Amino acid sequence: MHLTTQIEIDDELWSFVKANYEASNYQAAILDSIYFISKDIRDKTDLDLDGVSLVGKALGGDSPLLKINNLLTENDKNEQKGIEGILRGVFQGIRNPRAHGKKEDNKETCDSIFIIINFIYNHIKNSKGKFDINNFTDFVLDKDYVESQEYTDLIISQIPEIKLFDTLTHIISNRKNLKPNIFYLIINSFREKLNNIQLEEMDKVFSQILQKTTEDSDIRLITSAYKEENWTRIEHAARLRIENKLLKSFEEGYYDATKATIKYGTLGTWLINVIPKMNMKTKYNLLLTKKLGSNSYNEVGYIFQYFSNYIIDDEEPSNYLLNTINNGLKKGDARFYNFIQFYFSYDSPAWTEKINEAYTNFKEVRLQPEYDYEDDDDIPF
Repeated sequence: MHLTTQIEIDDELWSFVKANYEASNYQAAILDSIYFISKDIRDKTDLDLDGVSLVGKALGGDSPLLKINNLLTENDKNEQKGIEGILRGVFQGIRNPRAHGKKEDNKETCDSIFIIINFIYNHIKNSKGKFDINNFTDFVLDKDYVESQEYTDLIISQIPEIKLFDTLTHIISNRKNLKPNIFYLIINSFREKLNNIQLEEMDKVFSQILQKTTEDSDIRLITSAYKEENWTRIEHAARLRIENKLLKSFEEGYYDATKATIKYGTLGTWLINVIPKMNMKTKYNLLLTKKLGSNSYNEVGYIFQYFSNYIIDDEEPSNYLLNTINNGLKKGDARFYNFIQFYFSYDSPAWTEKINEAYTNFKEVRLQPEYDYEDDDDIPF
């Protein structure tokens, strides 16, 4: 049999008290209802208190942890004090006598108390707590978000330590609306706050996403958050899968400098986040050199537009790459000349001798790009 006033009380409250109420155990049902509201207050405030101490800390004072309204007017403040007072009375006048002794409660008494508890709970449920995970998401989605580590650290510092990982999980679940750079800043800030066990768990969560995702947006976000050294924290199988996917796009890369637009290979440009620590570096170097040697002006342009900082690393270039650069210089392609002249500016490394003749005798030839294109702005810069 349902409570005759059930339609007037909150569904969550009813679910919590239903078993004892329907068993006619009215004293236990009353205590259940007060425990329910206590737990909700503790969950919202992270307080480890009970009874009137919990009420006073959560709802009392000039700056309560739970605000049932904006506290702007005298009426607002009086309402806040009134709810605090009623709830104190609930603990002192209703809970304590039943918790410390036997009361012969009947259905009518229980129903009446439920209505009081429900009235209080509606205020608590809609109150503005000191920290709320759902409200926190609004901060990171703010259109005026300052894209700096300092600002992000200040935002993340507002999260209570006990709610750090839950908040991170919530942000990850709502990641699709975040810009990659903001996502990077947020994850970077969390790294400074989480303990080692939580960091490992975060790495596992992202590894699992990368192992299964078919969304390019996930790859953009997570390679941004795990760029360079952090890429090695992702599980090996997940890294191989994503690197392979990025390299497929990279191999198709096509950029029209005349129209300043990219036609193919948008996803591949996100390789720049992981190149320093990628597993498939050898394949990347082979594909890069192959594209530099392409007869397509726009394929070569894709490399110089997005990967000029990743053509030559700290190691000596392969003969395959040097021969390709040599051929580019001999063809009169100014892009090769402009790129390589840096290495002839100061103390030239020994390998420059292999292209010195072509560099010294360079004569620019005006090369014609292909003109077919489609706009695609989804690149990491």
